[in-house]
Amino acid sequence: MRSSVYAALFSLVAVGLAVECHPKVDPIPTFSLSDGRNLQNDIHGNQFNPPLNFPLTIDPAHTASFSVGSAIACIENAYSFESTKIGQTDLANAIQAIMDECDHGNGVTKGGKVDIIGDNGLPLEVLIQDRALGCEN
Repeated sequence: MRSSVYAALFSLVAVGLAVECHPKVDPIPTFSLSDGRNLQNDIHGNQFNPPLNFPLTIDPAHTASFSVGSAIACIENAYSFESTKIGQTDLANAIQAIMDECDHGNGVTKGGKVDIIGDNGLPLEVLIQDRALGCEN
């Protein structure tokens, strides 16, 4: 119990420190800030059909993705031999941190990425960007 509380606290700290926005000058498309917020809210409220089973298991060398409108969020486990789990609140908070940090102030953003920690200590990369780009980083 105590280790999962520490992992959750470490995950939240990592979200606050590691946001990397796509540079504004990159020739990648922007997406609607409201689509990103709607995606965050859908994850936070588990508004999927069928609902997701949280904590969400991310298999080894696998990427999971969710999209709303012009925004796509991708969660990548780059480790080849070990899966990890991510909680619903951790995922929603990671997306919120990216949206807050990478907001262009004009209703659009290019998005960005952040590393968070799974339940067993493995890092996961959470990426949010224009849906047309898919999960390419």
